[in-house]
Amino acid sequence: MLAYTRSPAVSIPNNGDHAIEDILARYDVRWKVIFGVPPMWCSAESCNVIKRMLAADGTDLGQFHMERVRVEEQLPAVFRVVERVEARPDPPGGDRPQAKGRGTRATRARRSVSGGPPASDAA
Repeated sequence: MLAYTRSPAVSIPNNGDHAIEDILARYDVRWKVIFGVPPMWCSAESCNVIKRMLAADGTDLGQFHMERVRVEEQLPAVFRVVERVEARPDPPGGDRPQAKGRGTRATRARRSVSGGPPASDAA
């Protein structure tokens, strides 16, 4: 389960790493919580990704890095999802387009810290 998004929760797709990456981007996922033993609930394509994540303290998946958060052993696995800006190349000839009305994650972070839009975003 992927949680703490604009949606209450998002299921991990069964069709592999690209599908998981698409869900992370589409729903602006910031935390991933994995319950149970993956072979019992995931398909072969996604199961390999989940096993790789559970075996490491940090895992890269496309434009995202999943950083494992230490929790008590009997609790579900918790990962902080961080977008790796360097993973997305700029399009030729200009600025990277932004999602309508939301800005980039970095811009939203600057807005929340400063209480308003950064000087470069002011119109």
